[in-house]
Amino acid sequence: MTLGVALLLIFILYLIDKHNRWRLTFRIVIALLILAALGIGGFYGWAKYGEYREAKQAAAQATAFEAKVKACVARFKTVSSTWDAVDEVSAEDSCKNNTDANPIDLSAGFVPKQPKPSPVPPAGFYPVRATHLKATQDVELTTQEFGTLKCGSVKNGELVTLVSDEGNFVKVKTTSGRIGWAAGYQFEVVTGK
Repeated sequence: MTLGVALLLIFILYLIDKHNRWRLTFRIVIALLILAALGIGGFYGWAKYGEYREAKQAAAQATAFEAKVKACVARFKTVSSTWDAVDEVSAEDSCKNNTDANPIDLSAGFVPKQPKPSPVPPAGFYPVRATHLKATQDVELTTQEFGTLKCGSVKNGELVTLVSDEGNFVKVKTTSGRIGWAAGYQFEVVTGK
C-alpha cells in the first residue's frame, strides 16, 4: 500500500514538473493548509464555547437553587419562635430536598399523623395506666418517632404528661406545652399523680 502511495506521489510531482505548475501547486497547498487550520480551530473553538455555555448555565442554575433554598429557610424562620443551629440545619436539609417545602411551627410541637388505632388491641398490648412520667436523664424530644429534628428538651427529674406509648418510644407533652417523641427508657412512671 505504501508503495502505491509513493508511486502516486511521484506521478503527481512528475506532472507538476512537466507542466511547470510549481507556483500554482504551492498556492493550492498553502490554501489547503489554511483551510485545514481554520477548520480545526473552528471545531476546537466551538467545542470550548459549548463547554463554557454549559458551565455558565450550571452556575446560573446553582445560584437560582441556592436562592430558593435561602428563601425556603427564611420561611421556616418566620414560623418558629425559637430558632437555633439545629433548626437551621434541619430547615436547610428539608429545603434542599424540596425548595417549596411548607414551614412547620416547631415551637408548638409538631405532631405527625398517626395511624388510627384499631378498636381491638393487638396481642401483648398492655395499656399504660399512668399519665405522668418523670425524666431519668436529660432528654431531647424529636418531631417524629424515629426523627432527628429536635422540637424540645426535658431536664432530668422534670415531669411530663404521656400522650402516646408506642412500645420503645413515647410521645410526651412538657409543662411548657411542647409535644415530642423520646425513647421510653428515658422516663419512669410517676404514681400518685
